[in-house]
Amino acid sequence: MTKYKIAVSGASKFDNCAPCVKELSREIGREIARQKCVLITGATTGCPHLASEGMNEIGGISIGGVTTMGPDGT
Repeated sequence: MTKYKIAVSGASKFDNCAPCVKELSREIGREIARQKCVLITGATTGCPHLASEGMNEIGGISIGGVTTMGPDGT
């Protein structure tokens, strides 16, 4: 059976977000886990991190990818 991979991207800071965004981010992660899907994030703070926390509460699979560039941007 193929597992869907779902990417979560969003604010790394909550300064301009509605108060409910933190809990919604966690709930998104929990629901992705309940549906037996894989969570993909950019391994950053904020919404993606909280989605990963929600995913971990249920015991799902979360993958955080980081791209490293050299000083010249390549």
